[in-house]
Amino acid sequence: MDNIKEFIAAAANQLGVGSDQLTGATAGLLDLIQHQADGGRDLISALPGASALLAGTEGNNRGGGGRGILGAAGKLLGGSIGQSLGVADVLKESGLGAETGAKFINFFVNFARGHAGRELVGRVLKSLPQLAKMLG
Repeated sequence: MDNIKEFIAAAANQLGVGSDQLTGATAGLLDLIQHQADGGRDLISALPGASALLAGTEGNNRGGGGRGILGAAGKLLGGSIGQSLGVADVLKESGLGAETGAKFINFFVNFARGHAGRELVGRVLKSLPQLAKMLG
């Protein structure tokens, strides 16, 4: 998986979930990481296509909302995810149940480690214990 779009396609295939649903979950997770995690902006920069995905989702929100899960993600993000919204909320808003959500998080962390390295991903996980708890 060379970029975020390939990650989403591979995760959708492996988890048996629609790519639109995982696009929303990925965008929500990236926004949470960007705004709340130590090293979050560095991680976003290290993941090919992550910044473009965030820009596209936020663009849909500014334009009055998109369709389907991207529109929901745009409403969810509201420009900034805010301190009160956590990983479980992002997954729930994307329609992922607990088991599928945990598998998605594991898949995402492995993708992130492959592009950003264990040290940076470890720093992000340490600053977001709710995310670290979901790893199996």
